[in-house]
Amino acid sequence: MSEQLTLALSDTIAVEPTREVLLRGADAISDGVFLFAHHHVPARPATVTGDRVWMAMLDLAEDARRYHQAGRAGLDLTARNGAGSNGPIGTGDLMLDSKGCENWRDKSRATWPALLAGRREQRHAEPDIARARDLAEAYH
Repeated sequence: MSEQLTLALSDTIAVEPTREVLLRGADAISDGVFLFAHHHVPARPATVTGDRVWMAMLDLAEDARRYHQAGRAGLDLTARNGAGSNGPIGTGDLMLDSKGCENWRDKSRATWPALLAGRREQRHAEPDIARARDLAEAYH
């Protein structure tokens, strides 16, 4: 089964296949700034202390989904199959497991349904960024 990322002729997404994009995909950085960062902050669960932690949780959840969907051009946020099933993963203060994401420092926690809904909301609010992230990930 192979997938192909298709864009309409009217889509104006500029993603240069630079070394950074080829190595990091949607997480590419230039001059210390993420190239394809979402800016819209979706409604966060009451169990998460702040927007900055919430945005980091959403990024980590997307990384996990993309890992489990390797080979797919677009990000599928409709199901959580495989999320966290290969053991917990983490970065900084965040730990992602089969239940969701937790900030071990301040004990903020978000479940997988909340994480997936939050990222879906971001992608809906910022479709150009979502498409650029998908294209960068396809290069990666």
